[in-house]
Amino acid sequence: MSIQPEDQQIDVRNNPESQAAEADRPSGVALASDGGPPPADAPPAGERPAPAESGTAGGDPTAGVTISDADKDDAVSGDTGPTGSNQQQGPVAI
Repeated sequence: MSIQPEDQQIDVRNNPESQAAEADRPSGVALASDGGPPPADAPPAGERPAPAESGTAGGDPTAGVTISDADKDDAVSGDTGPTGSNQQQGPVAI
């Protein structure tokens, strides 16, 4: 009596392919790191840094995403969408 492949029960967690994949997978547990020394300008432990007076930390949500008036004058205008004779007017049969 021979065993047919469809009669064999395969344990999806305990076979050579699964074990090889498990061995190659990185650990799901993060390893601790000292992260290096603190920045030289960091405040001493227990003290808070001085509050920011500009930028997003100072309360300006658009800091860093706006441009100057001089740059605005040199900027290219935005795309307004498709124009011209290539614009489709309705469904196209394929």
